[in-house]
Amino acid sequence: MTLLVTPGMGIGPEITVQALCSERELGPVVLVGDTEIIGGAAAQAGLHLTPLDSAKAICDLGPSDVGLLSPPTDAEPVPIAAVRLAAQLCLAGRAAALVTGPIHKAKLAAQGFLHPGHTELLGEVCGVSNPVMAFAGGRLRVALVTTHLPLARVPDAIDAARVEHVVGVSHLALQADLGIAQPRIGVCGLNPHAGEGGLLGSAEIEEI
Repeated sequence: MTLLVTPGMGIGPEITVQALCSERELGPVVLVGDTEIIGGAAAQAGLHLTPLDSAKAICDLGPSDVGLLSPPTDAEPVPIAAVRLAAQLCLAGRAAALVTGPIHKAKLAAQGFLHPGHTELLGEVCGVSNPVMAFAGGRLRVALVTTHLPLARVPDAIDAARVEHVVGVSHLALQADLGIAQPRIGVCGLNPHAGEGGLLGSAEIEEI
């Protein structure tokens, strides 16, 4: 099954093509984004790309091919249109997974992008109003109660309902997606020493 990659902006295309030059046991890969920038980075790295004239052409790629697909860009910046198209293709069963490269959030916001990051955009595409950002590495998985907020606003964003939502979604994901029948979930405190019984803050007692 095909892997989709949106290389994003800045150093994203360069890092993506270099990674693909060193690792080609992934099956077919399609890079979705600015074809001129991605193509230039690939040429410099010596990576051959197969231009695709439409998403339908994904199924014609061989197991070691790297395709290059341009998203429709009439309504929004290319990096955002690329993520939207790639996510839609995954939801439609046309690809197995999506890997996203870095985006410049401030620059995109100046062009009218309404979301603070990938998490919220993917939530919109998937029809999820309360998406949860999570990371997995080795035996450790971490889910975040808040995302893309100034640090000073985090305490006010912590409430019992949000904590319960993130723990519940994480529990289901660990079971359904990672095959862990009985997940062990630890909940971190907000304050030093988890508030020390209220001495260093009460968020743990009142909300967490």
